[in-house]
Amino acid sequence: MNTPLSGISPNCRLLTLLAVACTIVHAPPSSAASIGAAGGEEIVWAYREMTDQSDVTRQVWRLAFCGDDTDRRAGWFMPARAGEAVGDIRKAAVSDGTLHLWFGDGTHRIYSKRRAAVAASLPDNAVPIAVGGSNKGASLFAIVPRSVALALVPKMPEPSTENANANAEDNDEDTETEVEEPAQDDQSPPPQPRPQTDFSLVRLDGSRWTFDRDMPESFAPSPTTLLTATGQQIIVVFALENGDAPRFTTSPIRETEWTSTQSIDELAGEEIVALLNLATAPVLIARPLSDNIATPYIFTEDRWTRQTPLEQPDAETIDWSTAAFAYREDHIVAVWATADHTVHSADWSPNGGAAAAGAVRVRPFTPGPTTQGWEWRRIMLAYIVLTFVMAAVFFRRRTSVIESIKLPPEYTLVTHSRRLTAFAIDVAIFSPAAFWVYYSLLADFNFNMVSLRQAVPGDAEIARSLTWRWTSCLLGFIAYAILFETLWSATPGKKLMGMRVLDESAKPCAFRKILVRNLLRGVELFPGLDLLPTLVLVFLTRNRQRLGDLIANTIVVRKADAPTSRTN
Repeated sequence: MNTPLSGISPNCRLLTLLAVACTIVHAPPSSAASIGAAGGEEIVWAYREMTDQSDVTRQVWRLAFCGDDTDRRAGWFMPARAGEAVGDIRKAAVSDGTLHLWFGDGTHRIYSKRRAAVAASLPDNAVPIAVGGSNKGASLFAIVPRSVALALVPKMPEPSTENANANAEDNDEDTETEVEEPAQDDQSPPPQPRPQTDFSLVRLDGSRWTFDRDMPESFAPSPTTLLTATGQQIIVVFALENGDAPRFTTSPIRETEWTSTQSIDELAGEEIVALLNLATAPVLIARPLSDNIATPYIFTEDRWTRQTPLEQPDAETIDWSTAAFAYREDHIVAVWATADHTVHSADWSPNGGAAAAGAVRVRPFTPGPTTQGWEWRRIMLAYIVLTFVMAAVFFRRRTSVIESIKLPPEYTLVTHSRRLTAFAIDVAIFSPAAFWVYYSLLADFNFNMVSLRQAVPGDAEIARSLTWRWTSCLLGFIAYAILFETLWSATPGKKLMGMRVLDESAKPCAFRKILVRNLLRGVELFPGLDLLPTLVLVFLTRNRQRLGDLIANTIVVRKADAPTSRTN
């Protein structure tokens, strides 16, 4: 009984089936260990920590943002140039629509919708105790030890010893001569104040850090020290290590004095989770150490007022101890990971209560080293399988590879450019069907191909959706080629270019040969190979045959040009 693979050696059949099967391998793993977030009036940023496949936790941050021009139902997006890094994120803040991140080694990086760059680090690569910004202005504030602030203050020049001695001798020689005081330069800036207390507030304007003011003597840094800046004032909240209620202090932006440190008695026995600078008023998020509850506190008239606890979104149970909080305009935003390692977010009003909308999926996160390693292994697996297939085919068809096939005078082999043109025409004809298959997925990402590609390694659901759509398009294109090559011995593109598919004896192809040569397109169009096998074989084989042609014993020809007659 003849089958589509009859006439092909068993080893070649097995390798061919393996090559076709490997085209649908697409399931990169990922897992989330922790979530962090920072927000502003226009944008919310989130990042996550990943665990690699050897169960060694490496802090691989992956950024995503949700801006005013983004439909949150469609997912979150990230700047195309943000890249990625491996490191320990210590501090994060948003100022003027830009995300600032500090890593454990003191590196300071900034990210916006349009750029990603290394920014000015603090002296000695110090990591700030707390950092906060304001979308009302471009300044970013940070709390640092006095030694770091001192390095930012230029040293006053000391008077020269030689000049001082010369002046003393002149005064001894003529004591009656009046010594004129040096004229004051009206243009010289006043001496910059120097840090006096143990901790200081520094300010980043543009690309330069400067000393701004001393922190109050009562300030005691702790791991939960939080800082934010509104349009009018700076607010610092810090917890005490002895377990007493946390304290806060404020200072006007344009002045240097701090208000007396006050205790927030309402937060006694609770853990401060976040300090958010909402458009309406600053908001503290706190939770009891014994209950899974998160409660907002609004800052009005120099006091913190308790609001209704945040209710769990529908069909979701959030562990508030692992959730990260940010803000967007006048809404509280929480970001959390679920048991299946997916990441979600929801919004609440500053008054708490029910969520403003149901939880939405946060996606995508950028590819990190964990998933990129799998991506490379998948492509390498495809190349290894392809190498075995091509080696088997070359061994079996070595005569056809290095020797020209004798064709009847009316036929000639097609040129490389003509064959590529025909393929481009076929792709253009098939494109509307492919666009219809991909339309709903592309619409989810606002037709942003960069964001879609970034989503695949970190989201198994999107990866599966993309895989079946790509497989559907591939099978559709194979069916398209089989149909027209059976009817016309050529696809529409080949027919327009005057080409035909024949067997190596220059006779019309049997259906099984058409089927085999087109099934091998699954290998040639495999993502990552990018038509490389086709280009290599068509350009290097003597008869310009691709992998499908070599296995199916087919060639692509066109009518030979009629010889021109010469007259005397």
